[in-house]
Formats: sequence, C-alpha cells, structure tokens
Amino acid sequence: MLQTIKKHPLGFLHSMSWVGAGATMLYSMRYESAGYPEALFAEAAVILFLVCCGVFLLTPLIGLIIKLVRKQRPSVTQECHFVSAAAKWYESTRSDFFWYYVIIVLVPILPIAALLLPAQEQYIACVFIITIGISIWLCFVLTEMPATRLLKVRDTEDRFDIRVGASAEQMDALHAGDTFGLSKRLWASRRDYLYNMLLKEEVIDQRDRITCYDLPVSTLAAHYRLKQDSFREEDVIWIPLAQFFHRKSTKGFQVIQKLFTHSLSDIANLRFQNNRSSNPEDYHHSSTDLRLEPDEDAVLCVHKNVTRLFAATAQEGNRLYHGCMLLIKGARLDGVKWDRFENLATGPIGDGESADDDLNPQQAQTFYDLLLKGAFPYTLCSLTYHEQEKKLALEIWTEPAEPGKVNRQVAAFTSDDGLNYWLVLSYDELKWYWMNSATMDASPRFY
Repeated sequence: MLQTIKKHPLGFLHSMSWVGAGATMLYSMRYESAGYPEALFAEAAVILFLVCCGVFLLTPLIGLIIKLVRKQRPSVTQECHFVSAAAKWYESTRSDFFWYYVIIVLVPILPIAALLLPAQEQYIACVFIITIGISIWLCFVLTEMPATRLLKVRDTEDRFDIRVGASAEQMDALHAGDTFGLSKRLWASRRDYLYNMLLKEEVIDQRDRITCYDLPVSTLAAHYRLKQDSFREEDVIWIPLAQFFHRKSTKGFQVIQKLFTHSLSDIANLRFQNNRSSNPEDYHHSSTDLRLEPDEDAVLCVHKNVTRLFAATAQEGNRLYHGCMLLIKGARLDGVKWDRFENLATGPIGDGESADDDLNPQQAQTFYDLLLKGAFPYTLCSLTYHEQEKKLALEIWTEPAEPGKVNRQVAAFTSDDGLNYWLVLSYDELKWYWMNSATMDASPRFY
C-alpha cells in the first residue's frame, strides 16, 4: 500500500477527497435533525466538505500539468508498460493472485451496491460518494499490485556479477546453457524484475549473486563466423538460464524468458541460415524416416539431375531443424493445379476429381522448369506427404510480378496479386539432411 501511495500521491489525495466529502456529508446529514449548533464540529465538517470538493477538482488538473511537464520519451513509456505487463504475467502464474481478480470485481460492484442498499436510504448519496472514492483508489491499487507483490528486493545492481568478455570455450558453454541476453539499454529497468522472479521460482536465494557476461552481438557473430554487417552493434548482458532451471515448461519460466531481447541459440543457428550445400557429406545428420515441415522460404532446385529442397529451418512437432536439405530421388512432375487446396489436403491424389483447374502438360512443365530455375519469387505455403502413392503436394504462392522486369513466359504464371498453385511430384525416395536441431521450448524466438 505504501509503495502505491508513494507512486501515486495525487491519486491517493483524489480518491480520499471523495471519501472525505462523503464522510463529512454523512456526518452533517446525521445531525441535521438535531440542528447544527448542537452538533459537534458541524462548521468544521462543512469546511472540510468544501476542501474535499476542491481537492478532487484540482488533483486531476495538477496531475495533467505534471504529466505534460515531465513528458517521457515514447521508448521510456513503452518500457514502463512492458515491465508492468511482465509483472502481471508472472504474478498471474502464482496461486494467490486471485485477490487481483477480486479487486477487479469490487471496483464496479461497490458503487452499484451502495445504490442498492435497502436501509438508510436518506444517506445513500453519501455512501455512494464514499464508494466512488474507494473504487478510484482500487484502480490505482490494481495498476501497481503486480509490481508491488513481485518487487520484494529492489536496486539489485550488486546482485549480478557481470564479467566483460568471454573465451571461445566459454561462449560454446554459454550456447549449451540455454543462454539469453538483455540489451544494456534495458538492463537497469528489467534487472529487478528478473531477480525477483528468480527468487519467487526458488532457484536462488537473497544471498546468491548471478553470473552474467557482457558480450556485444558483433563478438558472437564473429565467433560463429556470421556476417557482422547483418547485426546491429549492440551491447548485451547474457545469462545462462540452464544453471537455474531444469524443467522449462513451467509458466514462470516462460514469463522470465519474455524479459530477454536475445537468444544465443537463435544467433548461433544463423550459421545454417544460408546453407545451400548440395553435398550430403556437408550435413551432420540425415534420415529417411523424418517428414519435416519446411519454412516458407524453402526453395526447389535441381543439381546433377536430382531435385532438392533447401530450407533454413524445418519443423516436426516441437523440434526445430536448422540448415535442411530434402533429397527427392526420382522426382517426376505429375501436374500443377491451382485453387484446389481442400481436395489435395483432405484426400488422396488422383481420386477421379475434375481436372478443369489443372494446367495442361506443357504449361505444367514450363511452370516447373521456371520454378527450379528461380525465375520468379515464391513462397512455399505447405508440403503434404502422400506416403502410399509416393507423392508430394507443394502449395506454392507466386509473388506479384514487377512490371518490366519479367518476360512474357514468367508473367503468364504470376499476376499483380500473386497466384496459388499445387505442384504434385512423384518420387522414389525421400531423405532429409540437416545441420543442427533443438527443441523449440528450449530455444524460443524473441525477434
């Protein structure tokens, strides 16, 4: 309560002025029948009522002036909203947070209940004004309640042991330790929240100091041999969370991750982003049993008369694969359809459906050849496996053609709005190759 009053003194005065005005009115009305001369402090009650009325009229105006004078930068305001929301997200995972929802119900109920009181109808206006003041203050309590409950320890700068730089071995160890980073520009505003969340998760106590690493993103990019010009130069504090958590599916852990702005695994996995090696020996893993879902940036091409699909990432369940290649042995074009998604997705191919929407064989072959040559940009919306028939159905969305930059042959398969196609391929064998993989809950994306 004291923290809320310190943060919102004008709000406290404003709400208490409503309570004071209602209480003094109630006092005056109570002794009205006896006459004011016989009522104790009658004149003082009237004066206090007028003062309270002046306070609840002036405090909003004073608050508006202060807000205009102390106007914060949009980035600061946005950060304040974020940490406030983060505190609410975290506290909502605690079992005793039901009081927050009780107060939410009380805010509109109190004034309504005052109006519906069957007894003492002559004092109903006084009670109504009092409950309005209480409800106004409860709104401020609701605003600050999550942070007040969470921030039991404040000014935690000395609770973090920040080490500048790291060796190559340490960086590899950090990568294996589910390490997440927080930009230095946000460090001061979020470190208290982070420390208190870890305290509430009971993975540290108030005597512990947390080891962190001060490493610029460019240093990590150089370590993983990435193009540094593709990263914004930014100083980041990195914390390996594996030292605290063994079960990462808890709601508290998921909220703690939201405080961070970078994931070391995401940066390290960019090593495989542009991998387009056609040599199977360049891949660390392979399998003929996997049926992965490639990302939308996947592309088809032919190398040494073998059709291949390259994808920066592909997914199966909650596992994400990086630097992927699908080898499609014996790939043969069966046909190209458009606007027939529901038929191909829900039933086997070749079930006697009308072929009115099929491209003729010559058009289909031309489209397929242009696709393999990369003659126009496209997005792979989905890849459907038909195991029994040994066929693949690829949903392709062609990007809008730029006037004057494509020939007539390419323009025939694109439009100003783009077009959807189903490319159906027969195959002899499928084999996935990939460079690295990780469970998605262990390496969430924050960008």
